[in-house]
Amino acid sequence: MINILTTADVILVIQLSVALGIATAINGVIFSLREETRVITLVTYSSSIGNALALFFVGATAFYVNILLAIPTVLFVLAITKAITYTKKVSKSIVTTTMTTVSFATVIVLLSYIDRNFETHQVNFTMYLLGNIRLFESKEINLIFYIAMVIAIISIININRIKQNIFDKQYLVTNNLKYNIFNLMLIIQLIITVIASSQIVGIVFAPGFIILPVIIVKYFVKSLLQLFIFSSLLSSLSLFVGIYGSLLMPLFSTGVVIILTLTIFALILLGCKLLMNKKTIKKNILKVT
Repeated sequence: MINILTTADVILVIQLSVALGIATAINGVIFSLREETRVITLVTYSSSIGNALALFFVGATAFYVNILLAIPTVLFVLAITKAITYTKKVSKSIVTTTMTTVSFATVIVLLSYIDRNFETHQVNFTMYLLGNIRLFESKEINLIFYIAMVIAIISIININRIKQNIFDKQYLVTNNLKYNIFNLMLIIQLIITVIASSQIVGIVFAPGFIILPVIIVKYFVKSLLQLFIFSSLLSSLSLFVGIYGSLLMPLFSTGVVIILTLTIFALILLGCKLLMNKKTIKKNILKVT
């Protein structure tokens, strides 16, 4: 496990921060611009059911085990959500919120049960809710790094289709570009990213961590590519400072330190933006006068 005492550990933290920063930013941009941030929250909590089931049945927190159980769980929950929505008797937002609440409640029940009855799992309830870098082995970090890089490469290759998916879904449907299949791929990509990030950032904080950098960076950029790049930088920097800080201060949860770090960066950036706007207004006033 990581203990931040060696150069190798620092390199692993940098590697993990960059990989997760890119992966979370890409998914945050896609689903935020599609105005489907509720989907991120629903996927986070329902994928955590798969995580808990992995602990319950297999007795493992291995990344690949979580993925194998989480993907069918999330797709099942999303299928139920869509089926209820199709009845058109209840709004989509109400259905999504309800399913999210039910999923989170299920996670709490499963983790509480495991924590009380299975000492061999060495489960710490707060570790899963608030995140803990110490849950990771070095080999898992390497695996997450490679998966995140694959997600980044696939996203770059499909950047035009992603733009259409975000801004013009009807174009994909009318031109028979297999919108449903591509959308399913994006959901699976989100599930994998969420599983990786929730173990570090925590189940509670993962949705906010994915969404918040995109919301902040949107005020400073002028293109989709810039949004991808600078969201990734902000996420990666927050992860590195947060992970490193939580390892130096073991009393604090990793997720809490990461979110506080991200919040500080957000306040600094928004403060700079406010000052820039004030200077621009003053210049415009001087030009007029």
